[in-house]
Amino acid sequence: MLRCINVIKKEIFGNRYVFKCAETPREGGNAEISPMRSELTCLKEEIMLENAAIEFAKKTLTERQFKGSQSVDQYARQTVESIKQSGMELTGNNIRFIISLAERGSEFGTINRNGRFFLDQVQQKHRKTISALRAVLFLNPTLSETVSRYEEELKNCNNEKEVYELVQKLSHDEDLAGQIPDSVMSILEKMCGARCGSGESAEQILQSLQNRPLRIGKYQVNVDRVVENAKKDIGSILRNPLWSSLIKGGSIDRDLLVRSLFDHEDSDPSLLPQKTAEAFVIKYYILPVMQTNDFDREYALADFEAGQFTCRNTAIQSALNEELGISLVLDGDLSFYDRNGQPRVDKDSATMTALRRFGVEGVEDFVKCGKKAGIENTQIWQELIVEKSRPTRVVPSFIH
Repeated sequence: MLRCINVIKKEIFGNRYVFKCAETPREGGNAEISPMRSELTCLKEEIMLENAAIEFAKKTLTERQFKGSQSVDQYARQTVESIKQSGMELTGNNIRFIISLAERGSEFGTINRNGRFFLDQVQQKHRKTISALRAVLFLNPTLSETVSRYEEELKNCNNEKEVYELVQKLSHDEDLAGQIPDSVMSILEKMCGARCGSGESAEQILQSLQNRPLRIGKYQVNVDRVVENAKKDIGSILRNPLWSSLIKGGSIDRDLLVRSLFDHEDSDPSLLPQKTAEAFVIKYYILPVMQTNDFDREYALADFEAGQFTCRNTAIQSALNEELGISLVLDGDLSFYDRNGQPRVDKDSATMTALRRFGVEGVEDFVKCGKKAGIENTQIWQELIVEKSRPTRVVPSFIH
């Protein structure tokens, strides 16, 4: 049995794939699964594997000087359990990657994402817009008083959960919507960051705030991207007893997912356990990003920040710069996008213009693949990347 433990530890610490119910490993690789092994033996070895993974996670957290609200042991156990529930392999590389996301996203919980934190973020990002809004509010004392009240409430929010609750209240405030004059509409659109049309009503613009803040929880993942990916797998989610409660009316219950990513007591029957919600995030956003980049940590981290396929698309722009002697911005955007974030082909972007200069056909169909898998199977990819032995992934210029 001691030999099994050593093999399991070697598999975890050596960044190889998991040990699978066997007594004697093959030379230099994983062990074969013996048909004679009993279910009890396999279960024992699975437990040993999980314990080895927990020990590795604890070691990694200690090396990274973890100082969260949980103990190192609690944090490591929850991380390993989330990885297991997501279906991701328990390897050293995967455990390190998940821990590094938590460190980047929340500094292991040492950042308090309270109301003042979010207010500072908004003010830094929309400084000019807010100045313009205050100028308009000066001419509308009633509206100005209401907005000031919400701003004060935001300052008093103590954590992410309270910020989210306040945003829900704001987005459903019919009285506030009735106070908003037409002159404030465009400013509100910019502030909430929603893709609203010029004819949207005040109620619609306010309701577009419901999904704010976009990045939530330990990994600060974009929840909209998680939901978009999960939509394609509704059937499997319904059949999964851990996640079936996330389906409401045939759609992903975004509100339940968000609330379950906050810290809460697992005994609350209206919510998922936090580790289960985090497993959902790993399954439907983090794992696809890693798979897209062949589990390369540098490119996966960049895609996590900028969006799946960004490094692949940036490689196309980099190749065009080299091929044509031009200076496309390396941002991973192959085209313009519509209000739903889908590629637009009715107007050429700089990258589309460069692709036409490259002298290939099917540019429109090519850039339509910019937000999904399969672009590597196109003739353009073969001619521009494969035949010229160019990098298949490049980190965009705005990632530091």
